Amino acid sequence: MSVIIQIKGREAIPVRAIPLLTHWRFMSPDIVAHVLGGTAGSNVSLFGDLQAYRMEEGEVQPMRQDTWANELLMELNVAADRKLSHK
Repeated sequence: MSVIIQIKGREAIPVRAIPLLTHWRFMSPDIVAHVLGGTAGSNVSLFGDLQAYRMEEGEVQPMRQDTWANELLMELNVAADRKLSHK
């Protein structure tokens, strides 16, 4: 089974598959969100310019970095806090 899809003539994988494909070694969901949000600092420059896309009204649209930085990272932090408080 392949997770590769075509976006604008280029091969891509779903963002949610990145941690699985890296065996959670260096691309956990929070690191992926930091890289895509531009908030990871210089220690992740080896990933280059990653761009996330989403389907919007049947069209492939790039996701803005601030969506990752402000909304999705906040959701990940809330989920992590909940997990820690249940231990």
